[in-house]
Amino acid sequence: RQYVHFTGFLENPYPAMKGLDLVVLPSLSEGFSRSLLEAMALKKAVVATRVGGNPEAVVDGETGYLVPPSHPMALCESIVNLLSDPAKREKMGNAGYERVRRVFDIRKSIREVEEVYSRLLHIL
Repeated sequence: RQYVHFTGFLENPYPAMKGLDLVVLPSLSEGFSRSLLEAMALKKAVVATRVGGNPEAVVDGETGYLVPPSHPMALCESIVNLLSDPAKREKMGNAGYERVRRVFDIRKSIREVEEVYSRLLHIL
């Protein structure tokens, strides 16, 4: 049985992501990762490094795990922890889904940007 698949570029990654047990983002540097939000929206527990905007997306111990960058043992331990506990993966995946729905909803984001522009227009 194969455990790792190198797919190359996928026009639509969602069918492949649905089959994953968890999503791992071991970046050394990161802005705000849309891929983490997409994984959480698909109810996947995540393991990511504590860099850039990752801590804004992932609640450590609730929606997944955040580990120090360049710390392969912490990364490995978090991955093994989730792979060996399907109930924890499911709980974290559900919590991640709720977080994305509550905090990162696109309609909410659009309203917030519109409010900022509206305030700026009233200032000018």
